[in-house]
Formats: sequence, structure tokens, C-alpha cells
Amino acid sequence: MVGTTINGLKIADEIKNNVKRSVFDLQAREIDPCLATILVGDDLASSTYVKKKHDACKEVGIVTADQRLRSDITQQELHVTIQKLNADKMVHGILLQLPLPKHLDAFEAISLISPDKDVDGLTSHNVGLLALGKAKLIPCTPLAVMTILDTCKVDLKGKTVIVINR
Repeated sequence: MVGTTINGLKIADEIKNNVKRSVFDLQAREIDPCLATILVGDDLASSTYVKKKHDACKEVGIVTADQRLRSDITQQELHVTIQKLNADKMVHGILLQLPLPKHLDAFEAISLISPDKDVDGLTSHNVGLLALGKAKLIPCTPLAVMTILDTCKVDLKGKTVIVINR
């Protein structure tokens, strides 16, 4: 059995440079791309993930709007936050960090996110488009894996694939 070593960091740097150029082009048209993140509660893993998203955005010039909500927030209060971000013309993408506290319905909350601002591709609308092969937004992890494999011209037909994250 022969394996292929892939330098994901090099590919990530190329992608970041492309994103920086795209952000610069948008800024030249007086558009400051903005990602709003919603973090409910104080789960350490979720907080770390959101911080990494903010760091990555900063690195490529994307503005972030951090919404940190207390863990005992009501479903209605969460809905109000999502609806405000949907209506905010300065916000271009919304990331609702999962999992939510057990008393909150994630499906209900995700369903409120505008499909045009759903950066995770989790709304029913975007999942449906993905299933039909017509996705506008593809969930980031599968897209990253497929981009890496495409960049390295890895033919997956008939292959068993193992992804190791170090």
C-alpha cells in the first residue's frame, strides 16, 4: 500500500492569500466583509473554535462581530439575536457555534439564519442545494478536504481514504 503525504499548511497559505486578494477587491468596492459569530455559554472547546475563526478572519482582513450569549438565554432571545444579524447589512455571514446548551433547539435556531448568510451551509435551504449539487455554500471542513485532494490531484476512485489531523 502506498500513501500520499500532503502539505496542508502550504495549501492553506495559498487559500489564505486568495482570500486576502478577494477581501481586498471587496474593500476596493467599499465592502468590508463581516462574519458574525454567535457563542452561547462558556464551553471551552467552542470558545477556542470561535477564537480561531476570529483569528483567521483577522489574518485575511475579514471583520468579525462577536455575539457572546449567556448559557441560560431563552430560545426567543437567541432568535432575536439571529434576526438582528440577518437584518444587519454590514454582516455578510453568520456562524452559530454548536453545540448549543441542551435547553435550546439548534434546528430551530439554524432555520432562522438567512440562507445567504449561512456560512456553515446548515440551513435546510442550503443542505437541499448541496444534496442537489447546486450549493452556493459548502460546509468548510468537507470543502477543505476536497480542495486539498483536488489541489494535489489525488484520484479517489476506488480508494480508501484516511484523514489524520495532527
